[in-house]
Amino acid sequence: MAGWLAPGDAVTPLPSVSVVVATMALQVRTGLIRRALESVLSQEGVRPVPIVVVNGGGFDPALVAELEQDPRLRVLRRAEAGLPEALAAGLAATDTEWVSALDDDDRLLPGALARRVAELAGDAGLDVVVTAGLRSQDGVEHLHDVDAEAVARDPVRAFFDRPWLLPGSWLARTSAVQPWLFDGMARHLECAFLALRFGTQCRMRYLPEPTVVWYTDSPESASRSLAYRAGQYDAVRALRRLPLPPDARRRLADRARLAAHQATGAALRRGELGEAWRMHFLTLRTRGGWRHLPYARHLLAATLGGRKAGSLDG
Repeated sequence: MAGWLAPGDAVTPLPSVSVVVATMALQVRTGLIRRALESVLSQEGVRPVPIVVVNGGGFDPALVAELEQDPRLRVLRRAEAGLPEALAAGLAATDTEWVSALDDDDRLLPGALARRVAELAGDAGLDVVVTAGLRSQDGVEHLHDVDAEAVARDPVRAFFDRPWLLPGSWLARTSAVQPWLFDGMARHLECAFLALRFGTQCRMRYLPEPTVVWYTDSPESASRSLAYRAGQYDAVRALRRLPLPPDARRRLADRARLAAHQATGAALRRGELGEAWRMHFLTLRTRGGWRHLPYARHLLAATLGGRKAGSLDG
């Protein structure tokens, strides 16, 4: 009968692709995590291998139990929370030829992994492929427009003009990035770190086809937290340790200054005067930081006000 395999016919196995999903496994994000994992498991043309890394001890026990009972998933637990460490643990557990990652609140579009694998498999000289993506906010999806030709010419400078790496938009040849890919990454600005690493240390190709949806308004999003704002300075410093051209390093120096100044204001608003002073002094030490010297009057006013209040209380 037509379509049946004759004796001796070979069956070509589907390419196996590991997708690392680092998650704090919070109850409020249960539905998002299920959506992300289903978008991986439903990929056609490949054999998806989701590696779920439970990041820290503040997880929802019922959710983690559900994940661990699903035979389609590989679940790892890390006692201490930390995104770079969680991603590195997932990468270390990868035993497939291809590897990617996906945030626990985003989703892959149908055919995403097969399209990326086809691009890499078709060119042995490539380490990484990065694609376009859709940005979703308030239920509306828009294409994240990127100048693909500019990325091809100079990915580092193109990234400063328009960030071209979205969460979950990349696929790498595992042998080309293991185990060093996440070394030196800070806890924030992970996409910037990977983009600059891909652009300077990997043989990369950018495809203007969207393969992922990035949700910017998820509950408990790390980018909305105080820790995220406070951690920008350290994250930018981590970027500056990458082998970047001089003009890129200068632009990052300016970003470090602004990040330190913003962290100063955030700490002052939280009433953390010691941290505010520390970040202010760091600001002054950065390139062009002298222009923020007048901000010290706000710190002095808060410090003296606290002392006066303390003397009255005594």
